[in-house]
Formats: sequence, C-alpha cells, structure tokens
Amino acid sequence: MSVKMNCKESATKRCRTRFNLWQIRKLEKVFHETHYPDTQQMEVLASETSISMSKMQIWFQNRRAKWRKNSRLKNFGGLASVRETAYVPAPHMADTLGFATQIPVRLLFLICIWQALGSVWTGMYGRNGSVSGI
Repeated sequence: MSVKMNCKESATKRCRTRFNLWQIRKLEKVFHETHYPDTQQMEVLASETSISMSKMQIWFQNRRAKWRKNSRLKNFGGLASVRETAYVPAPHMADTLGFATQIPVRLLFLICIWQALGSVWTGMYGRNGSVSGI
C-alpha cells in the first residue's frame, strides 16, 4: 500500500506518494527484467503491491529517466565506478609528466596565465614592484 504523509487537503498542491521498501524492491525487480512492462505485468504488480496503475506508470517513467541519466554519467570521465556519492569528482587529465591529476582545465589555464603574467611583471617592475632603471 502506498503511504501519503504530510498532505493537506488542498486542490492546488498534490501529495507526494511514498512507497514501502518491499514495494520498491518488487518494482525494481520488474524494472531489472524489463524497462517497459506490458499491461498484464503491470496489473499483476498492481495487485501484489496495492499501487494504482497510474502511480506505477509514473514510477516506471521516473525510473527510466534515472537509468538514462546514470548511463550517461558512466561515459563521462571515468565515473562508471561511482555509485552514489555526495560529490562528483573532477575528470582526470594526463599532464606532461605522465601521471593523472585532478586539476580542472580552466584552473590549469588560469595558473599558466598567472605564471606568465608574473614573469612579465617581474621583468618589467622587479620583485619589489618598483620600476627598474629609474
């Protein structure tokens, strides 16, 4: 049975449906078998879990979207091994020394510009900032 919590009787705001752990496990089991269950499978699942057909259709639609998002992340910068985490690590890039670093490209670019400007500044004004040759 689906449980609705913190729901006020209001025509403008809909209530969030919460599923029990065993309902989610049954839904996930069917999703693992097929991402698009047919009507017969949905009716059997609806009778087993006491979830309405419309709620199940929405659950499968949301689960397919989550699956697509996760499959896209697997192809991004070696994140295939990341399951669930509070952060997304920066993509690795190989530098000229041959080892991987986690410095983002934009930051590396800014560091190079800063070093170049620093050497120009030092050449023109010296280390203490005074103009040389005066």
